[in-house]
Amino acid sequence: MEEKDKNISTTEEVVEEEIERTDVLPEEGEEPAVQAIEEWEGHNKEPKKKRKLSKGKLALICVGGFFLLLAIGVGLFFLIGYLMKTDHNTYSRKLSASAPQYETTIEKENYDQIEEALTLAQKTDLTETDKDKIKAQIAYLYNLANANKIDKSKTGQSITFLQGEGGATLMGATGTMAVRGMKIQSGDVYYYQKGAMIIDCNVKPLQATLEGSLNQQERAYADIAKSVYKMTGTLKGKKAKILNPDEIEFVPFIEIGNPDTVETKSKSTFMTDGYYLNDPREITNFRIKKEYIVLDESKLGEGEKFIEYKDGYYICHFSLDYLNDTCVEKAREYLRKSAMSDDLQYWKYDVTLEVWNNGYFKRMYDEEGWGGTTLGQTTTSSNTYEIATYYNFDADLKKLFSEEDQAKYEGDDWAAKIIADYAEESMKLN
Repeated sequence: MEEKDKNISTTEEVVEEEIERTDVLPEEGEEPAVQAIEEWEGHNKEPKKKRKLSKGKLALICVGGFFLLLAIGVGLFFLIGYLMKTDHNTYSRKLSASAPQYETTIEKENYDQIEEALTLAQKTDLTETDKDKIKAQIAYLYNLANANKIDKSKTGQSITFLQGEGGATLMGATGTMAVRGMKIQSGDVYYYQKGAMIIDCNVKPLQATLEGSLNQQERAYADIAKSVYKMTGTLKGKKAKILNPDEIEFVPFIEIGNPDTVETKSKSTFMTDGYYLNDPREITNFRIKKEYIVLDESKLGEGEKFIEYKDGYYICHFSLDYLNDTCVEKAREYLRKSAMSDDLQYWKYDVTLEVWNNGYFKRMYDEEGWGGTTLGQTTTSSNTYEIATYYNFDADLKKLFSEEDQAKYEGDDWAAKIIADYAEESMKLN
């Protein structure tokens, strides 16, 4: 995933820009606590007789009230599983893969339509008809790349790396989280793991506590041909067993420890519990179709076009209609469950998608924002994620593994070797 530099706004700036499109957040300057106080005062107009308290009792009440508020604030802070901070760049390496040496999967007729979209994108006064044609080709490129990634006869073997970062502020405390993951596939066999860990907190005395509460890991293994589906679910807190916090800046994924339990599931349960749409090897669980794509000129960077071509791959810049239930339902379901909330809603989802000129997935970079309430308290978050798929072990992956692992994994069946190694280890219980 070669990526350009991006200026990511702070959470407060992003919320101010997008606030008009969601009814989850309160009006500017209006806090839930203020509303509650005004309502209470409206129903209690009768003056009450004052009682004097001794200085000792007054001091105890003040101290007790302070610790009660502190406990509530910290408790609410712990419930937000995606606490992130956008001005802390934790990306340690650029995800950059070489082109897969596969025959093209794009038909000539589709090439012609893509070329038309590329020409239209150069215009400065796009009509709605022009935008519809561009949207159609963006949707086509994504869905072709996704189908190729899922189809074992097309991709064969590959490994996809994930890296993410972001932040949110709640009750005056800001947590910073880094996310790393990898998804490996070899034909019908698939292995996935993700680790997320708190790496910073602006209230330093709380950082160790946050790490113990919010660090999380999950993994899944499937041999689709043999109908074998296993997953650990999502482990949080100290059970997550993040093994290499000191090396987070230098490795492409966060190493995670063995789980306490591994569940064997049916295919349907595996898909449901994994929040997948069609297949565990899919690129994303947001539905990307023409009718859900939004083209907004104000979100293009300097010199960017909605669809471009350079260096052997297509680049698409677009947003998704985050208010469309069909588009976001799986992603939002996972978000709400993780954050223990039933009203979290997206207010931003901007995408940069890259697809090789033979129709295979290269890279996707997304910026997302969401907000809502947790136990009556308003929260917002802004995050960035990047994923890139690698197809060539010798050309790309040797530089990501140690010399010992290079010797272990190299060869024609490198993905199968990595899966066997990780799957065997991941199924061992503590």
